[in-house]
Amino acid sequence: MCLSEEKFLSFYTHLRRCLGRQYNSRTLTVGMLPYKRDQLLSTLSAWLSRGTFDLMEVSSLLGQLDNHTRYARWARIWYCSLQNCVRRILTQRFHVLRRLRVPFALRGASLFWVLPRALLY
Repeated sequence: MCLSEEKFLSFYTHLRRCLGRQYNSRTLTVGMLPYKRDQLLSTLSAWLSRGTFDLMEVSSLLGQLDNHTRYARWARIWYCSLQNCVRRILTQRFHVLRRLRVPFALRGASLFWVLPRALLY
C-alpha cells in the first residue's frame, strides 16, 4: 500500500512528477507544476504591495526563489542580484548597530523587549 493514494500513478510515461517539478524525458526539460507556479505568483504579488519586512519573511522568500530558479538560468541571475541586495542591506544595518558601541549586556536587554520569545535565544 502506498502512502498517498492521490499521488500514486500506476502507469509510467515520459512525464514524471517529483518534488514540485515535472520532468519530461522526451524533450529533456524540467518544469514547474501549475500549483507551484500559482503559489509563487501569489507570493510575489504580496511582496510587491509590502512596505516592510522582517528577517524571517525575506529568508523565506529567498528560499522559495532559490528553489524555483534552480533550473532557470535566466531567472537565476535576477535571484542572485536580489540576494546580493538583501545581503548588502543586512551588512549595512549590522555595521550601523556595531558603530553604536552599545555594551553587549545592554544590547541583549533591549533585544529582550523587542524580539518575540521564539527568536530571543
